[in-house]
Amino acid sequence: YQTVLGGSASAGVDYTPASGTLNFADGEYLKTFTIPIVVDTMFEGTETVMLELFNPTGGATLGSKSTATLEITEPMLVSFAATTLATDETAGILSIDVMLDGQTGQSLAEDLVVRVDDLLTGSAVLDTDYTLPADTTVTFGAGSGPGATETLAVTILDNGVPDPTRTIDLALAPIDSFDAAISNHTSLVVNIFDDEVGPLAGDFNGNNIVDTADYTVWRDTLGSTTNLAADA
Repeated sequence: YQTVLGGSASAGVDYTPASGTLNFADGEYLKTFTIPIVVDTMFEGTETVMLELFNPTGGATLGSKSTATLEITEPMLVSFAATTLATDETAGILSIDVMLDGQTGQSLAEDLVVRVDDLLTGSAVLDTDYTLPADTTVTFGAGSGPGATETLAVTILDNGVPDPTRTIDLALAPIDSFDAAISNHTSLVVNIFDDEVGPLAGDFNGNNIVDTADYTVWRDTLGSTTNLAADA
């Protein structure tokens, strides 16, 4: 047996080419071989791989079904409904949607549990600016199809002091499922806007962000004591 060119799937990209020999003992009528499928996050629709049986020995001959077409169907894709969200720190609970996408008629054969990870790379501080359990998951029930949405909740905390805008970085963890895969939209940035009225320490231009625009740097070793421009 072997995979042959002619299908719409790309060898080495969508599947791993395979070939081999099937040995039938006396009385055996069925043998199985496998074609490794490459999982990706590109939505490409159904693709095909051509299969061929050839060169029988031991007095056997090829029957009418010596070729076949293997169809590689797309799994549904799991993603955040948005890549960025914004909330005020007085919001209390921020709802974040995770969704399924795919082809009409697809559905999950069993429950699908998707873990949501806090990357801890944002500027917001866990348990000071927000709370999110380390084992947060969302579950899509068996039978769910394209367009299904599940929601997770992030608790936003008001710390009572002026702060710059802070961020939370979230990501969907890889999943082990025949029916679904993680899409390219696996990350989400949440912006938390401050609600306190008052100057932010170091924010001299009043834009609620402390950055280089708040400061001017000059050298003061060129001898002038009255003209700063001379020292620039």
